[in-house]
Amino acid sequence: MSNCFVDVVFIITVNENMDVEKIQNKVEVAAKEIINEEKMIIILNDIWEAFQLHKLGIPSGIDRMN
Repeated sequence: MSNCFVDVVFIITVNENMDVEKIQNKVEVAAKEIINEEKMIIILNDIWEAFQLHKLGIPSGIDRMN
């Protein structure tokens, strides 16, 4: 994908029966594939309920600065 804003795009399907551990593993795999601090976007697809991104290991907001 050629884009001036991100280098890598990952799409993770969540679905109705969200398995947090399974999603955490997919996020970890995505993070390990980043080379040279490339910018990445993770798309969580098919979400059925609200949840906190930090529970999946995804920093957001002020957390990402630490």
